[in-house]
Amino acid sequence: MIGPSVRCVKRIACTATILTAELCGLSLAVDHIVKTKSKQSVVYTDSLSSLRSISTLKTSKNPIIMELQNKIIDA
Repeated sequence: MIGPSVRCVKRIACTATILTAELCGLSLAVDHIVKTKSKQSVVYTDSLSSLRSISTLKTSKNPIIMELQNKIIDA
């Protein structure tokens, strides 16, 4: 995540899927928004699969998806 004065790097397992990496990036973005108490934010992503996975109403078995959904709801 890169912004005017923000840089965040997080290592994930080298066996992680692209979807997992994209979800971790989105999770970091939401964490930053919550931490800075931003009232308006825009997060850009080109990962349609990530957006579909977090926007589904079905309960996911993927813990990263569940955690990200909860972060978004709580934000």
